[in-house]
Amino acid sequence: MSARAFRACLHCRSRKARCDLGNIDSPKDPPCARCRRERVKCEFAPSRRGGSRRKKPSIVTSKLSSPTDQPTASASSSPSDYTSDNIHPAIPAAPLRQPSQAASEGSSFSSSSKHLNGPAELAAQSLHNPEDAMNLLVFQAQPGADARISPHARPDLSKFPLVVEGILSHEQYPILVNLFFTKMHFFFPMVPFTRIPRTPEEMAKFAFEEQDLASVIVVIASRYMNEGEWAGLHEKTWAFFKTRLADLMSGEAATIGTVEALLLLSEYLPRIRSDDSTALHEQENRMAWNLTGMAVRIGYMMGLDQKTFITSSTPGSVTTEDNQLNRERLAWTYCYLFDRQISIRIGKAFWSRGPGLCFHAQNDNEPAAHTNFPSLKPVAGLQDDYASVVQAYTDLTQILTNAHDILYPSKDRTITLVKVGEYYKYLDAFTRSMNNGFQTNWQNKRWDTAPMADGVWMSFHYLRLYVSSFAFQAHVQRSMSNYSPENGYFAWDLISSPDAKFVLEGADAATEILKICTNRIHSTVGLSWLPWRFFLFFSHAAVYLLKALFIEAIPGADQRGILHLLKHLIVALSSDPQHPGARYARLLNGLMKTFCAGKDYWAESMTRAASPTPQTMDSSMGDATERQPSVSNGGVMPGGDVGGVDFNMDTIDMDWFDMTMSDPFTTPAEFSHILFSHEALDNDFWTSSVGMQQAMSGDWGM
Repeated sequence: MSARAFRACLHCRSRKARCDLGNIDSPKDPPCARCRRERVKCEFAPSRRGGSRRKKPSIVTSKLSSPTDQPTASASSSPSDYTSDNIHPAIPAAPLRQPSQAASEGSSFSSSSKHLNGPAELAAQSLHNPEDAMNLLVFQAQPGADARISPHARPDLSKFPLVVEGILSHEQYPILVNLFFTKMHFFFPMVPFTRIPRTPEEMAKFAFEEQDLASVIVVIASRYMNEGEWAGLHEKTWAFFKTRLADLMSGEAATIGTVEALLLLSEYLPRIRSDDSTALHEQENRMAWNLTGMAVRIGYMMGLDQKTFITSSTPGSVTTEDNQLNRERLAWTYCYLFDRQISIRIGKAFWSRGPGLCFHAQNDNEPAAHTNFPSLKPVAGLQDDYASVVQAYTDLTQILTNAHDILYPSKDRTITLVKVGEYYKYLDAFTRSMNNGFQTNWQNKRWDTAPMADGVWMSFHYLRLYVSSFAFQAHVQRSMSNYSPENGYFAWDLISSPDAKFVLEGADAATEILKICTNRIHSTVGLSWLPWRFFLFFSHAAVYLLKALFIEAIPGADQRGILHLLKHLIVALSSDPQHPGARYARLLNGLMKTFCAGKDYWAESMTRAASPTPQTMDSSMGDATERQPSVSNGGVMPGGDVGGVDFNMDTIDMDWFDMTMSDPFTTPAEFSHILFSHEALDNDFWTSSVGMQQAMSGDWGM
């Protein structure tokens, strides 16, 4: 093997070619063979070998390092600055950013090129792809194009686009921002306390620096303000932001705040006027999925997917670069979490195709959350332990993704698992992971903000329900070959079935989800502020219990309590006619009527199931905020039973609960088809009446 030449000229290095100076043992003086042949100046960079030397401000030398050997630079916080993924940390950010593909394939043209003098230094710039070539061309044509926003510009709320257009007033803006950060932000915390605006000056600065994020916060919060001077504000702000979405689709510049804004909007969908619940539900699914997908694509364009592999370069201290890196890592974490959740819920492909998150796992000795998300660490009196919330959601989403990939890799594989029955070992493994892993690590965790804990444990029980639903649906499908009205869906009873423990596990998980909704969140007037996903969790849990009741998978002693719990859920979701929860309540009520048509004793039970009496509520309710959580087999759960919930029955049309209606929307015979879909419990399919009609048609290709 030939020895490696110890030097190479700038021209050969830029071409990634061998620099031929003759014999390696006695090299000739420059020029090299290539430079002599191409008639270019043959220059060599000064050598840095042989020990520590004082660094010289040589831009050319810094650019000669291999891109794969350098860590990724933090992105600039300027709303329009895009940087290369593969430049030296000491080099300032570049005006353009190449979509991150791998650590060795990004654009290497840096903003330091603004100071390059002469063709030799320009030639030293790497040329990996067409984007690098275009950067060089644009640099010469527009040398000052990157100065888009002056760092000395004074933040002024009058320049906020919604204010400029006359849609929002100076007085309305801080009210809406405060509403969001006090009522909704903590469910999916993205903004640390250091960036939450409080004073008028901070409000103006936030609107100036985070235009997309501030606009989406206004859109979200204005949905809850629909009277007096606020009437119509939500529709106007949403119509305005849709023009921004069109600009983003057309290639307009985006920031980290844009990614955060799109993700938040996917969980707090804007109000859509429609009388067709089916079409509305499908539109919401598409909107949430597309918004998440746009956030993921922008994240890829900005190189955020590479930031989860980078650690802070200054242990023990926090610099501006560290804060920016932490924000980028957090934004991509949410991209991953939201993408997995929405794609699995609606049964679509993932937007993000790369590897999973690269983080430390939670353990008892060192809370990994504070290492992974340092900007969200608890600060007494200023910030709850937001980092642990994000870490908990990350742990749950990793298990959910693995469960989906194993149980639902393809339609054919899922059908094979159902028929052969080899899914038991997988469900056992997931159950152990949830109970011995997640629950053990998190069951003693306490947050000062109660809704944060409720969100985490609802997600945990939804994961239990998601995994257990597979066995439940598999049993129902297999039982169809031997089904008869006399024998039912079980040969003897539920306990005699090998799927019994998973069916009961799913029923327990569904019950716990609905108890959190009715006993804790609704009683503390927090239901209106929940993100969209939790209403789909409620719907999934309710449908699971209805199906379990219909096939007699619930012990007789528990059936009355389950029916009462479902009734209370409908009342809770219907407390605000303008909220999306009311629509899910109507769909659930219609489904209960259909099931009731096939079970006469349900109708009798529901007729006798009167609302809680004042005496019952007074004796068992107490102060909902003072009840201490207790550990059950499902995790940290509130104490108390369903009967202790204070429901405002005066505001509800009780005709909804007339379970003796003689004209349900389908017959019991037709409705039996609803039970046999292997896809139904893999997503929120059951919340749509179209889904029920498709299930009744039996068109599943089984």
